[in-house]
Amino acid sequence: MQNETPREKAGSVVLGLFVVLPALVVSGFMPEVNVLPLWGWIAVTAAGGAVGGGLLGDRATAAGAVGGLLSGALTPFCVAYYTRLRAGLGHTYFTVEFLIPALVAAIPGFAIYKLAERRAAPPPEGDAP
Repeated sequence: MQNETPREKAGSVVLGLFVVLPALVVSGFMPEVNVLPLWGWIAVTAAGGAVGGGLLGDRATAAGAVGGLLSGALTPFCVAYYTRLRAGLGHTYFTVEFLIPALVAAIPGFAIYKLAERRAAPPPEGDAP
């Protein structure tokens, strides 16, 4: 984004470090760093998603944190399942392909954030009875 605030930039960095990198570890792209079981990585990504989502949640910090928590927790599970499925099919696996399950995992959290943000937003002026 071009007009990111420092808070949004920090949220993006937190999501990158604590959600995307663990997803790469879980998918097998960095096996030397894989020191936790899957549930451990899910805990790391859930916490990172909550903090990053809270920082990205502009008007609704709590909604961003809940959405980030859900998306963060789903990301390593979805990536692990997808990579095992692709390995079982025996086809060539491309490095950027791990983004497919990561984006799918983000949908429920993003939906929760948008619903909560819409409820938290004050009504526009002029619509008052």
